[in-house]
Amino acid sequence: MKTIKTPDLCHFESFITVAEQGSFTRAAAILKISKTVLSQKIKALETATGVTLLARTTRKVALTEEGQLLYTQCLRLQQELTATKNLMNGWHDQPHGLLTVSCNPYISEHILLPLITRYRQHYPQVTVEVLIEERMPDMTQENVDVILGVNWPAPDTIVRRQMGATRYVLCANPEYLAQYGTPQTLDDMRHHLYIHHTGRQRDLPIMGLRDNQRSPTLTIELSSNDARFMRACALAGQGIVELHEYMVRDALDAGHLVEVLPHVLEAEQPLYVYYRKDRFVQPKIRQFITMLMTQAESPQSSTETN
Repeated sequence: MKTIKTPDLCHFESFITVAEQGSFTRAAAILKISKTVLSQKIKALETATGVTLLARTTRKVALTEEGQLLYTQCLRLQQELTATKNLMNGWHDQPHGLLTVSCNPYISEHILLPLITRYRQHYPQVTVEVLIEERMPDMTQENVDVILGVNWPAPDTIVRRQMGATRYVLCANPEYLAQYGTPQTLDDMRHHLYIHHTGRQRDLPIMGLRDNQRSPTLTIELSSNDARFMRACALAGQGIVELHEYMVRDALDAGHLVEVLPHVLEAEQPLYVYYRKDRFVQPKIRQFITMLMTQAESPQSSTETN
């Protein structure tokens, strides 16, 4: 029986390209080889596997069922090869390129700015782009490298490391409470005006409740996607607001805001930094995370989410 030569990586690369392009002509142009040579590579791969991988017609090339299975596996192989190339290229690389960081306004001023100052002094070849937003971006689709200071669950493709802690605080100004009364139970919140963050579920507006309590339905006549504006609204007597403690600590200490129902909320909320779970983390990201975690050891290590 004739022994079939085991296909090498170039055969799989050719197969991936044809599958993605749906054309031998376009794939050959991308690979910079002749269409004849490309056809020979695909034929050799099909001979080695003993199945037809591509269904060819005069108009297009499509994957067979077996071809789709092999293509899925090849994508994993391609990712591993990319990670390996990045690893080798990064052994002697200094951080360089564009670093995109997403965080909320408070974090950008109080945590990120001093960090960036030191980071850019050490790594001047890195260009830093800061996205000021109060949401969890899609790191892959939006090309975000790092997300700071939120506490959302992370998908399997994302690393989540704790960088600090805070707690949620329900509060209002004294004049509002004098007019509407101070809630004594969570259910009392139904009778109050509530300042809502649009990033939260409207039917579950209160975050961080103890003992799996469920947020009651509240009267929401004012909402915003900006926590600083929500704080200003609470100071102006527009209702009760829930924010992270670092956002309102000064106003609480000064008596401009009064905390209510502290017993219904968890005593602590972890805050995280997120980055993609690649086998090899790029030097620009690795060094940024190292600096951040070192800075997080200091007392001021909290950040905000919605």
